[in-house]
Amino acid sequence: MINIYVSFRDGIFGFFNKDMYKLCKKQYNINFESKIEDADIVFYLFNMGIKNFMKDEFKHFNLEEKFQRGKELKTIKYFIQLKKKIIIYMRSDSGNVFDDINSLIQNFNDEILFIIRDYILKEKKKYNLISNSHYKYLINNKYPKKKDIIIKEYVNDKKKYFCYTIPYAKKTGYGFLGKKLNYDRKRKKIDIFYIKNYRDNTYNCTLRKKILEKLLLINKDKKYKLVTENCSKDIYTKQLLESKIMISPWGIGESLRDDYFCLMNDIIVLKVNTSHIEDFYGLFKKNNVFHFFEVDLSDLEEKIEMIINNYEYYKNLHNERRQQIIKKYSNEFHLKQLADKSNQTFS
Repeated sequence: MINIYVSFRDGIFGFFNKDMYKLCKKQYNINFESKIEDADIVFYLFNMGIKNFMKDEFKHFNLEEKFQRGKELKTIKYFIQLKKKIIIYMRSDSGNVFDDINSLIQNFNDEILFIIRDYILKEKKKYNLISNSHYKYLINNKYPKKKDIIIKEYVNDKKKYFCYTIPYAKKTGYGFLGKKLNYDRKRKKIDIFYIKNYRDNTYNCTLRKKILEKLLLINKDKKYKLVTENCSKDIYTKQLLESKIMISPWGIGESLRDDYFCLMNDIIVLKVNTSHIEDFYGLFKKNNVFHFFEVDLSDLEEKIEMIINNYEYYKNLHNERRQQIIKKYSNEFHLKQLADKSNQTFS
């Protein structure tokens, strides 16, 4: 029996519950209810930014904000000093490279079993990075900034990383299990939905503004019903549900919460090409459930026309592939993937 101490409170993830713990003991010989003194492994959440998410015995670490990296690393080292192996869940919207995490792996390679990330760079190869991000490099490569930019070459070693999404997340927006489906089938009054925030002097702002300019040019003759104006949250949601297509750029990371919302609510996602990223559900793969356009926007108009002119076909395809994803990625599938990985790396 492998004894795992879960360092966070109940309720952070609905996935971690009494039924899951019972099944893990019975089927996978893993005890997720271990006390810290009896544990072989500590399951640790990194970069959550949630108040009081640690269990009472460790709430003095005061990890209540995102990017408290010094405190986080100190906490992980504390558990390692207790002679525990570590599984780390690293919360991030992106496939960014984190130098401090890679240094932690180098220094404590035997103690760290694996690091869970929702999104990772897909291939074992060299990537060009700006500010530890490949997507920023891709944007800058097409829409260069005037100031000097430092480009770093990074060899992607995936050995310690496990691309996985914890389902039934109550405090993060990733994944779709437990998300509400809107089945009132709102009539699709809007062809294209593109309402975004624009954070000045950021790479994602550059791309978002270029997309907006392109959409306005495409629609200069009012060929499509296009919405782009900021509005209240309620109107935003209403209009999104009434839309045929959502144009999905990148944000702070490659993933947007609205990607999952659209997946579950009959809205076709037309997303900037994100094929450099691996995600657990394969959403960023071509010919799955999302559709993609290039970062230079050269094929954006073509992709919009393709979907709008054949909307019934693509709507049915979206629903068919969504059902395939839901069927495959059950609660039991998530549990087996995590349990198998834990057993393999601890043995």
